[in-house]
Amino acid sequence: MKKFSILMFAFMLTASLVVAQTSNNSDVYQNGSENAATVDQNGGTYNDVDVDQIGGNNTSYAYQNGYTNTGTQNQTGNENEAETNQYGDSHQSTEMQDGDENKSRVWQDGGDGNIADVDQNGDRNNSVGGYWYWGVDQYGNGNMATVDQDGDDNRSSVIQGDGYSTTADINIADVKQDGDDNVSRVRQWSSDNDAIVKQLGDDNYSRVVQKGSTNNLATVTQNNALNSSNVVQNGYMNTATVTQTQN
Repeated sequence: MKKFSILMFAFMLTASLVVAQTSNNSDVYQNGSENAATVDQNGGTYNDVDVDQIGGNNTSYAYQNGYTNTGTQNQTGNENEAETNQYGDSHQSTEMQDGDENKSRVWQDGGDGNIADVDQNGDRNNSVGGYWYWGVDQYGNGNMATVDQDGDDNRSSVIQGDGYSTTADINIADVKQDGDDNVSRVRQWSSDNDAIVKQLGDDNYSRVVQKGSTNNLATVTQNNALNSSNVVQNGYMNTATVTQTQN
């Protein structure tokens, strides 16, 4: 009887550890009308999703498949859309939208430890899409992308790796757009590249492509209106600095 009790205790302890190790957590808060939130966590351990929707007709989708992924989506306003797809381990994604008709998409496919942070304030800002459109796509390990858009009708695309034959590691993309109708495209094909884009004003355009080996740095600063910049870096340890002010 004593042996049976010990075996039962060991079984219960093992079962509790399995439950504890596979405990995903989701927290959804909705205040308004006709908001929709979908959370799908099917792969792993300690995944966490936090969704807050305040307003009407907002749509949120979060999918995580892996271990210790964290996704946060906050929407305040009407008809905003947010999508998070995380595959792999220890990814972090934050999407903050304040206004109407904003769209955000983060796709982290494979690899470990990617970080994406999208913050949009205003109306009809767009950080959603796919290959060379709008959004944040990360393929690799340890990449970081930050997109901050304040104003109306701004668009941003950050692609790190291509998801097919090329993975990219430890890239940094930092995009800040303050104004209306600004466009930023950042494409990082390889590893250890930095792209910093700051556009303050209206109708500015920036494109940065880094497809060399390592340690390329591109810094683009455009103020006021109607500036355009195109930076392409092949090789390694290249540095490009663009500063444009249209009076």
